[in-house]
Amino acid sequence: MNLRLRKRRDVACFFVFAAFLNNLRGASWDSYMLAINGIIPYEELFLAFEGWFTENVIATIMIVPFLLRCVTPYIQQTESYVESYWK
Repeated sequence: MNLRLRKRRDVACFFVFAAFLNNLRGASWDSYMLAINGIIPYEELFLAFEGWFTENVIATIMIVPFLLRCVTPYIQQTESYVESYWK
């Protein structure tokens, strides 16, 4: 996978794992924790999940692709970048 989202496969992986699954897990866990700790009533659990998930997906889709395409070339030039680390 190319970090700069050059191919359709890269974009598909981004949408599935970064935009959808990651935010699904985060929204479900965090809204459930709010209900368990008494911050929100259990009746509002789905409403909290729905808002949290929707807002995170929109923010991820709007911000992350721009950063991956524009900032990655600068990060790759630094010493902190390790080529083929995730392969």
